[in-house]
Amino acid sequence: MYNVKVIFFLTVFFLFSTGSCEKEELENEWFNAEVLGMGIDCGDTFLINLMEGDREKIFQILKIERDAWFPTYYAFNLPNEFKIEGLQVRVKFRRLTPDEDVPCTFMGPTFGHIWIKKIEELNE
Repeated sequence: MYNVKVIFFLTVFFLFSTGSCEKEELENEWFNAEVLGMGIDCGDTFLINLMEGDREKIFQILKIERDAWFPTYYAFNLPNEFKIEGLQVRVKFRRLTPDEDVPCTFMGPTFGHIWIKKIEELNE
């Protein structure tokens, strides 16, 4: 009976640890995007447009199944030097934690929120 419990525990631990690694791997992946400009609804936060072809991976990172406003998101933690409308960039991002999410006025479209971990300008 003891061996069954140990095997069960190890199996559950393995399943949870592999799922966590996949999410971390996705959060370390680069995604191409375009800076759209300042949104009207969340202070001076800029909007960013991610690429349509990355939909499945983006939804996995954000832990969502669908998003009416995809591929546009409010980009929190976007450095000032990247707040240029039309700028082509690549980003690493993650879902906001509850303490990072800021209230918006909801006077405009309610775009989702992402936290920029790293960003680079694309050289075309």
